[in-house]
Amino acid sequence: MTSAPETKTIGDRLKAWRDSVEINQAEAARRSKVSQATWSDWEGDKKLPSADKAFELESATNGAITARMCAEASAERRAEHAKNSTGTDDE
Repeated sequence: MTSAPETKTIGDRLKAWRDSVEINQAEAARRSKVSQATWSDWEGDKKLPSADKAFELESATNGAITARMCAEASAERRAEHAKNSTGTDDE
C-alpha cells in the first residue's frame, strides 16, 4: 500500500535541512544572511523568502532549498490569496 506524496512547505524543508545539519535557527539565519526573526518566520511559514534571499538560501543550504522551490511556493501563495480574495470556490 502506497501513500500519497507528502507536500512539504518551505518552512518544513528549512526545518528538515536545519535538523539534518544539526544547527539552530540563529546559525541558519547567519549562514543565510538574515535575522533569526526572519528565519523563524520562514520556518513557521509566516513569510516566504524574497527572490534575492531565495538565492542566498540555495547557497547556504547547498541546494537543499532552491530558489525555484521558493518561487513556486510564492506563486502558490499568491494564487491562493487571489482565489480567497475574489470569493470564488471551484467545488
